[in-house]
Amino acid sequence: MEFPVDLKTTSPRETEAVGSELAECFVAGDRVILEGDLGSGKTVLVRGICRGLGIAADITSPTFTLAQRYEEGRLPVSHLDLYRLEPGMAGEDPGVLEGEFSTERVTLVEWPERAPLGALQPTYRVSLQHLGGDERQVLVECLS
Repeated sequence: MEFPVDLKTTSPRETEAVGSELAECFVAGDRVILEGDLGSGKTVLVRGICRGLGIAADITSPTFTLAQRYEEGRLPVSHLDLYRLEPGMAGEDPGVLEGEFSTERVTLVEWPERAPLGALQPTYRVSLQHLGGDERQVLVECLS
């Protein structure tokens, strides 16, 4: 896959397929930030990434638990959804996400602007925009 990637998808299935193809590029230690409004397709893309890495588990957004780990694929994955945190994690225990940014896993971060200050050094940025109905604009940039 050549970067940047800028394309439209017209269904959740297509958005998931983009994630699956993107997963082929990942190596241990990659940190992927996913940006977009509520309902823009971030978790659908994460499900595709996980499928592309060989993870068969049910993939849902870990909004209330903050993080979900998947160990059974080609690479272990930490899926973070930081929506419920204040930007910069003001008032949160700084160790709450300890271990999720390991060099041995791929870390997928929804709502990255709410991550602990200095915790993210992303390898990829994925921006999703809801265009109406099932259409999404997906922009993927390699940052390293």
